[in-house]
Amino acid sequence: MRSLPRPSGKLGTTLEWRVRALSSGLLVRHLQARASAGAILELGCGNGWLSQLLAQSLQRDVCGIDVNRTELSQAARVFGHEERLSFVAADIHTVALPRDVFDVIVLPACVQYFADPAALIERLLAHLPEDGELHILDSPLYATPQRGQESAARSLRYFTELGVPELAAHYHQHTYATFDRFAVQWLFDPRRWSARARKMLRLPQPHFPWLCLRKRDNLGVSGG
Repeated sequence: MRSLPRPSGKLGTTLEWRVRALSSGLLVRHLQARASAGAILELGCGNGWLSQLLAQSLQRDVCGIDVNRTELSQAARVFGHEERLSFVAADIHTVALPRDVFDVIVLPACVQYFADPAALIERLLAHLPEDGELHILDSPLYATPQRGQESAARSLRYFTELGVPELAAHYHQHTYATFDRFAVQWLFDPRRWSARARKMLRLPQPHFPWLCLRKRDNLGVSGG
């Protein structure tokens, strides 16, 4: 896990880890440019590799939270000695988060596991200071509900073939319109002509949308 997001061997050549290596590097550079010293919260931290990367690269305190205790036990085993890292097993909907402690909250590759991302965003924004940022990255968004339904059908077929069709219910296909109520900085938007051109030319760029929601731009929608 210490080699992530650039694992050795064939794993390092897979699309998933090429995507994660690029997006995590861009995230680190963005946060370095902010020149803030506040703590970072990673939601859906899994085995902790991104939390560790952020803590090491930025020299900031990072807390990873997840409901998967198996993944968190791996995180604690591999990265538990890191002074700037902490891991919490909890449900983000019910855990008591301190206010104004974290000035960055990161949701990497996990917004698709939440049925109501708008409610989640409202809750998370409420716990940021006015200059705080919420980042959503490495998750697919769909142009229309129909595209989302087509993806849901593919997921159901996939999990049915694996013999676990019930797992398809854990994935939610969100559209771009889901975020229309928020003021979003699109740090990467695959709908832009420039992104489409780079894709045609096979130039490196993020694979998924990258959303940045600043608290000060969304004061009217921050919930408790």
